[in-house]
Amino acid sequence: MQVLVVGAGVAGLTLAYKVAERGNPVTVVEVEPVVGGLARSFRYGDWFFDLGPHRFHTDIPDVEAFIRQIMGENLVTIGRSSGVWFFDRYHEWPLQTKSIFQIPFKQMVSAFIDIFTRPRAKGDNFEEWVIARYGRTIYRLFFQPYTEKFLKYPCAELHRDWAKAGINRAVIEKRLETKGLIDLIWKTLLPEKVDTHFLYPRDGGIGQFPIELAKGIQALGGTILTGNRIVKFVPGPGDTIAEAHDQLGNVHRPDVVVWTAPIPEVSRLLALPDPGLEYLSSIFYNFEINEEHRLPYQWIYFGGKQLIFNRASFPGLFSKRCAPTGKQGICIELACMEGDAWWKDPERESSVIREHMVSVGLVKRYNAILDMHIEPVRNTYPIYTMGYRQALQGAEHKIAERAKNLHLLGRTGKFWYNNMDHSIAMAMKLSRALIDKEKSITISKEEIFNY
Repeated sequence: MQVLVVGAGVAGLTLAYKVAERGNPVTVVEVEPVVGGLARSFRYGDWFFDLGPHRFHTDIPDVEAFIRQIMGENLVTIGRSSGVWFFDRYHEWPLQTKSIFQIPFKQMVSAFIDIFTRPRAKGDNFEEWVIARYGRTIYRLFFQPYTEKFLKYPCAELHRDWAKAGINRAVIEKRLETKGLIDLIWKTLLPEKVDTHFLYPRDGGIGQFPIELAKGIQALGGTILTGNRIVKFVPGPGDTIAEAHDQLGNVHRPDVVVWTAPIPEVSRLLALPDPGLEYLSSIFYNFEINEEHRLPYQWIYFGGKQLIFNRASFPGLFSKRCAPTGKQGICIELACMEGDAWWKDPERESSVIREHMVSVGLVKRYNAILDMHIEPVRNTYPIYTMGYRQALQGAEHKIAERAKNLHLLGRTGKFWYNNMDHSIAMAMKLSRALIDKEKSITISKEEIFNY
């Protein structure tokens, strides 16, 4: 079985590795000059930066065993510490008891009143879903400003799936997930002691994982073509893809195509209408700082429109080898749409970003910033607008009809806001389906949101 994988992110590389491991020829085509996709790392001399906070955290034994198999001894175990900027101060995230009592008294009373006055959600939009569970006060103070700054859409135009996926993705630890305001207050006032730990590469940043995967694929006889893309499909008998042509002039004749790139791209190659699915892009500002860490958090969420950026992460708190001794790196994330003003000119307000970093205490002195590296990255998040489910279902159906030997996979290919362990699990399941002919190839929506 000849397999062609489009996209060398975690999902695509895991699938390719598992297929090659069973003796099947596999080729991976990646548009970027390096492997890794959304899990690649950037290196500037002695500094490493990931695309935001990446780490391995899973309760799936097969996934953890696979990570350890690939990484060997190059892993460290670290405790979790994340924060949120709320009412002009830092709080632990998820919120702890002391944070509730640091909220201004009027808002604190209003939040408690919401327990008894929350309306029932009448529709499927994000706004109604969050208000019904957390009340108008917490929605208005945090969820609405953060979400609208991040996704560039009014909350009433976003599907409730973004709340179900996004809020719990931010929490990570399933025992800390909340089902609503009462549960949030109960867990805040009487918190359960949860000691969450992650696996992370000791050297090389999170991008070392896809690098090692790529090495393994090549050692197993697979081929990886970076700086390349598929530009044409040639149909075959029985509504299949007989040939795939890449921009370097190679002609691939796969039995199976696994697509992890954006869905609109494969729709275009298959001469299908644009499905109307949108992806958010991001600009990462990687700062070299001549100061030691001032805060204990590995990553911090920033709501409110008064601050430009939406999240900051600190590679040196994942592994000390991500920055020189006595210094730190800070990755500042700014969400945007590809082609908007930020995307076209990401340096236009970099001085404002620096000022905001000082104003919220990420750095003590403006002149402590030694250098800045700007990395624009396309298609970092799917956007769950109100009509996305119908659009996604329609696109998947048309693709399946037009190309029966093509399978969608990964965050971008499945239009699924997931974590790395989910991508690994999906790829392992698909590889078993392809090789062992298991009946279930796809993962259902219910499985997605219950991972």
